[in-house]
Amino acid sequence: AENARDVLDKMYEILNLSREADSTNDNIAEISIKSNAYNLVLGSYSDSKNPELTSKTIDLFEKMISTWSQRNDENKATQNTVPYPTENSFEYCFKSMRDLDNYDAVKNQSMQLLDHLEAMYDSEDLHFDITTRAFNACLEVYTKVLSKDPTLLASIDIVLERMRKASSQHPSVKPDITTYSLILKACSLAGSDISMRSDAWDRAKRTFQLLKNTELASSTPGSKVEKWKMTDTCYFYMMKCVVNLVDDETEREELIMEFFTESCEKGLVSANVLRLFKASISDEIYSGKVGSGRLANKWIANVTSSKAIYSDISMGGGEKNARRKGKSTSGWMKKQRNRHQQKKTKTQ
Repeated sequence: AENARDVLDKMYEILNLSREADSTNDNIAEISIKSNAYNLVLGSYSDSKNPELTSKTIDLFEKMISTWSQRNDENKATQNTVPYPTENSFEYCFKSMRDLDNYDAVKNQSMQLLDHLEAMYDSEDLHFDITTRAFNACLEVYTKVLSKDPTLLASIDIVLERMRKASSQHPSVKPDITTYSLILKACSLAGSDISMRSDAWDRAKRTFQLLKNTELASSTPGSKVEKWKMTDTCYFYMMKCVVNLVDDETEREELIMEFFTESCEKGLVSANVLRLFKASISDEIYSGKVGSGRLANKWIANVTSSKAIYSDISMGGGEKNARRKGKSTSGWMKKQRNRHQQKKTKTQ
């Protein structure tokens, strides 16, 4: 991260030298520093996961937003060499706060960032495409930093309300699959507060049903509803909600089986989904449902997060048994013998 910042500083050294030369020589090409250069530094700060770099991230971003705020001041605009922020700039700022432990500081800084973001949305000279990325980054940070804070769901609702309000003028910022997955994640974290469990579980059920209804509506021929496809993350966090929020053991196991079966049918059995399923039921039930060996291809066909290829929640490797209940393994033993023979021949 510091190396990236050093490069940016050197770019300014070159810029200043070129300006000095330009004042005496009209043939010197003009140099400008674009937003992507700043975003590379902001992204490096964010990826470092170092809380000490959060202030540097915000300071650098503030220079960008200051330039944008002064865009209509001709005197200052001509002197500014700092580019305007983009949506990526906001996203990196939010993510840089994910390892802080000061709840109030995170919430206050997030609200300031959203104020700037919404001001840019409403300006007449917006210079980037609007998406949900910045808002979702804010929600993601909340689920990380406020995971044990009783105000988590209330804080999530404040951001969600601002998101919905912004979407009335800018439809592309309307809550999406990722947004609702993060709401499910927030609900699953509310289990640490006993007084919140019932409300969190009701919220999770409504959110998950909304996801299913929207997916169904969008898949109907001739539907004008934007195409939605639930992800393995949706199922993972809903299953976490069951584990953390449903007290009755029988109901909990039934729901876990129900959601896992749905994820199998939709090809959404990620490593996380499989791991959570295995941890939530008996070994006997797990073996009966999942079998032993390689997972059915259709179970993992639409996974977008971490994958598991085998029933032991691994990606496989040497000596893995491809056999599983319900799957033909004809020729498997022959192939294994051939592999062993080839290895033996190479070592001789």
